[in-house]
Amino acid sequence: METIILKVYEAINLEAEILDILKLKAPIKLKFTLTDLLLKTQYSLAAAKQLLSALFEKYGEIDESNPAISILPQFIEGTSKKTDSFLEYEAINNCEIEIQYKYIDLDLFENIESDNNYPILFRLIK
Repeated sequence: METIILKVYEAINLEAEILDILKLKAPIKLKFTLTDLLLKTQYSLAAAKQLLSALFEKYGEIDESNPAISILPQFIEGTSKKTDSFLEYEAINNCEIEIQYKYIDLDLFENIESDNNYPILFRLIK
């Protein structure tokens, strides 16, 4: 087993990267390996995602033109001081979580073609 320590925001990005690759035509061994990593990542992220959800419910603002929920404003008006809501959001996103995963061999990706870049996932591949 391999272990990596990621910040919450990095683990959320890893989850998105894995989901993106799983949409591609890929060998079953790669899909199995990435699905296993996805489940372990989601398990490790569960508590942080609950905290972020609670924070969004408390402070979040929904922009009708964009389905994302944001914690705004980031700064107190007229200053460079961050708002309490944004400081809470940053604190959760910067927490470190540990993910244990099976060794991922670069050869598994041999026939995969994508225009996207997967910087977090690339850190896990040997």
